[in-house]
Amino acid sequence: YVIPPDFDANAYLGSSWGIVVEGEVETIKLRFDPELARIMEETMWHPSQVLEPQSDGSMIMTLKVTNTVELYSWILGWGEKVEVLKPEELRQQMIETARAMLNIYQEK
Repeated sequence: YVIPPDFDANAYLGSSWGIVVEGEVETIKLRFDPELARIMEETMWHPSQVLEPQSDGSMIMTLKVTNTVELYSWILGWGEKVEVLKPEELRQQMIETARAMLNIYQEK
């Protein structure tokens, strides 16, 4: 395989979250609890991130990235401290995962 002379690795990898580079770039909008707002503000998670502090102390983060399993896992890692606002498909995936997890932990 020969790499074309005009290949720009930064452009190719720029919309990825982690090492997976696949899928269409989507606008992801997340709301973080007030206790995580400072962490979000102090860390560059992705070059596309835009942060909007809210009057209640929470933080809205908007990203333009490919929606990958790595991004999904990163969001899940924040647990109940983050809410997916957009896109609706990702929000529904999170709801389904939360319900499945609840089923595991409910007393039988």
